[in-house]
Amino acid sequence: MRGIRCGYVTVQFENKEAHAIVAFETDYGLTYFEPQTGDQEYLEIGKPYGANLDGVPSDCPIAGISIEWNDKMKLRFVTCEYDHYLWPVRHDEQYPITCPLCGG
Repeated sequence: MRGIRCGYVTVQFENKEAHAIVAFETDYGLTYFEPQTGDQEYLEIGKPYGANLDGVPSDCPIAGISIEWNDKMKLRFVTCEYDHYLWPVRHDEQYPITCPLCGG
């Protein structure tokens, strides 16, 4: 909403599990944040994820990182009423802003 370039990040682990976080391009470069805690995270392929969270493998190395930027696909991020996670949704006149999980 304020013109800050942000992205929905998928962190893929070597055991095939995945976790979603957010990224921002700042004056200090690309920064990642864990939405469950608000903490800044430092991602590196081949290293484990820094945060110790339920559902996130603590000792499994990161196999890949992909980012869907909000400016390329007209993405907006909505908070799901069901699980309270952020989900990226496409925003334009043809697609209303709704959560892909709960429809809210």
